[in-house]
Amino acid sequence: MSIPTLSDLKAFLRVEGDHLDVPLSLALGAAVAEAGNFVGGSLAQQWPDELPSDVGMALLLLSQVHVDAGAPEEHEYRRAAAQHLLRPYRLTTGLAA
Repeated sequence: MSIPTLSDLKAFLRVEGDHLDVPLSLALGAAVAEAGNFVGGSLAQQWPDELPSDVGMALLLLSQVHVDAGAPEEHEYRRAAAQHLLRPYRLTTGLAA
């Protein structure tokens, strides 16, 4: 799987039409940046050919966090699920050597 596209995100969120393309694109970009910060490096550099499917799912969940105006508890649940999927791929633990 490559980094999810706008079409992938729209299918995941069950969005039809193009009226939300701009905020969805921004949310997807923010999700890629957040995931990269969490794992400690660029996703495209770490996986130049294909992302693991759990990383792709994490990006979709984080995109939903960034675009949805839902309850904060739901956002934290989705973010925690995404971080759980990303945790095995972290390059650093954040602890000093």
